Amino acid sequence: IYAILIFGFVACLGFISSCGYGDETTMQPTPSGPVEPTLNSIQSNIFNISCALSGCHAGPNLQQGMSLEKGKAFSNLVNVPSKEVPSLFRVKSSDSANSYLVQKIEGRAAKGDRMPRKRPPLTSEQIQAIKTWIDNGAQSN
Repeated sequence: IYAILIFGFVACLGFISSCGYGDETTMQPTPSGPVEPTLNSIQSNIFNISCALSGCHAGPNLQQGMSLEKGKAFSNLVNVPSKEVPSLFRVKSSDSANSYLVQKIEGRAAKGDRMPRKRPPLTSEQIQAIKTWIDNGAQSN
């Protein structure tokens, strides 16, 4: 029975590590509730948990030079050309359909991986909150 328990524990650790949850430096709090279509809510419930992580979009080694840390996300997203596809803005204010961020989180971008890459995909509700925020003018609120 001890062998079964140890095997189960080791298998569980392997699964957690492969999903990007095993490193204590990337552990983040879980969302506190539904995501509202405001930058503050998106920051707290999505970016801080799934994106603004060391080695991703926080810290010294930013992917695509884009910080999604609190206080930096807006200036790195709204009306800023994507580095992967410079003809598209990361967030095109009032136009979620042509915002590269939406293409990335929906997994339909012409280049690169679906985001977030080291975390589970965003839920349809989370994606809709981001799209609504963008379509409502992508305000810094």
